[in-house]
Amino acid sequence: MAIAGLPGMSQAAPCADWPLWESFRKTYISLDARVQDLDLPHKPTVSEGQAYALFFALVAGDRQQFSSLLEWTRNNLARGNLHQFAPGWHWGRSASGQWELLDSNPASDADLWLAYTLLAAGRLWHDEAYTRLGQSLAARLLRDASAVLPALGRSLLPAPIGFQLGPDRWRLNPSYAPVPLLRGLSALTGQHEWLEMVEPTLRLMVESAPHGISPEWAIWDARSGWHADAQTDGMGSYNAIRTYLWTGLSRNDPAFERLALAFLPWLHWVGQNGHAPEALNAATGVSTEQTPREGPAGFDVAALVLADSLGFTTLKRHLQTRIDASLSRQSPGYYSHALALFGLGWMEGRYRFTPQGALLLPDSACEPRGR
Repeated sequence: MAIAGLPGMSQAAPCADWPLWESFRKTYISLDARVQDLDLPHKPTVSEGQAYALFFALVAGDRQQFSSLLEWTRNNLARGNLHQFAPGWHWGRSASGQWELLDSNPASDADLWLAYTLLAAGRLWHDEAYTRLGQSLAARLLRDASAVLPALGRSLLPAPIGFQLGPDRWRLNPSYAPVPLLRGLSALTGQHEWLEMVEPTLRLMVESAPHGISPEWAIWDARSGWHADAQTDGMGSYNAIRTYLWTGLSRNDPAFERLALAFLPWLHWVGQNGHAPEALNAATGVSTEQTPREGPAGFDVAALVLADSLGFTTLKRHLQTRIDASLSRQSPGYYSHALALFGLGWMEGRYRFTPQGALLLPDSACEPRGR
């Protein structure tokens, strides 16, 4: 298969204004710097939202917002000390009416982005405090939420508690560990265990999608291999969409062609139907609905990035038109907006990952705002 050539960074001015980020910041980030899911009752916050927003603030050069997001995360999700405690994943209003941490079990995908972003911020902004905190988070994540699974290898568990189903059986999420972040964490921390995760993660992403459709969750059994997850019935939707997005963002990664080939059937489905679906069944490769519902704008963005990385120019133009129209009509919602920031930020050349997983901005010497 011919893969399109790898691009350089765009000619956009470093630290240029980013309207999509400004819209996200004004709509979903409260004055005290928590990311609110406005589509859910009581507007809860999850650690994933805080970690994503920190990454976007770093890419935008918005150091003041970065600092306030980190402070809220520390004080409310990590008992005031991120060096000692991983952030709990869910914060909101309890049955008693109190705003508090509702589930202290950490989400490893959020912690992966948080550790990576802090280490990248420490490098790009020459801030040793961020570097030390990133190293601390990365070391704890390795210790508490990774394990060497028999016949698979070292893997990222979705959380420290609740995902080992038996002596030889685990529930894993294919969208939790973007491969460039694993490589980058190894380079930034010197911990070889992150590189050990690359091959098992690639196997999880590819082998759990036998029809080219990524599932929400997958079961690894050391004796019999991969199985569909009974709780989600093999469906791929709001979790799985990130698998395609991370693949597109991995264009410079040595494993890109392996991943892209695995998910070509999904992209072909998008091309044949003109939109990214809200859900498809990974076990069968089709929808359970006669007419699959269209995913939100962020789903189309995931397809756009993958189409662009593979050089599918006609599909790219079609999706770009759909996305522009959708974003001009209405707010996409917290999660879809976050997907759009990842994908459209990449399309605009605001960031790249090097083959070694380092974060590359248009000008690393750019002076961050809000200093």
